[in-house]
Amino acid sequence: MAIAASLRARGLFGSGKASELSCAKERATPSTHVRKAVGEADRVRRGACPPRPSMPLAFAGAGVEAVVLSVRGSKESCHHLENLGFVEGAHVKVVCEAAGNLIVEVKGSQVALDRQAAMKVSVGI
Repeated sequence: MAIAASLRARGLFGSGKASELSCAKERATPSTHVRKAVGEADRVRRGACPPRPSMPLAFAGAGVEAVVLSVRGSKESCHHLENLGFVEGAHVKVVCEAAGNLIVEVKGSQVALDRQAAMKVSVGI
């Protein structure tokens, strides 16, 4: 009861001022460029943007630069490839290809992958 009386004395209880203050906080919006960036990310997540065409990394030729879209396979193979740097969004470049095996530059390091491992990494060009 004492709290309610204290709030009434300040004009914050029963007068609607407290709700006006909370509404003012809700109306405060971030700057335009922040809203735009968040909006773009939401559009991509919802699928509003056209999907990037994907293919297995094994099909990319020498000199091709791509972005990792996904890694699939068993839990162990996914974990191994992620430890090498093949995570979603990573930029990769195929340095050379020989008999289906690849040397790929990812996160500043060159990694050799056999065709079977390269087939598990889905990239977008």
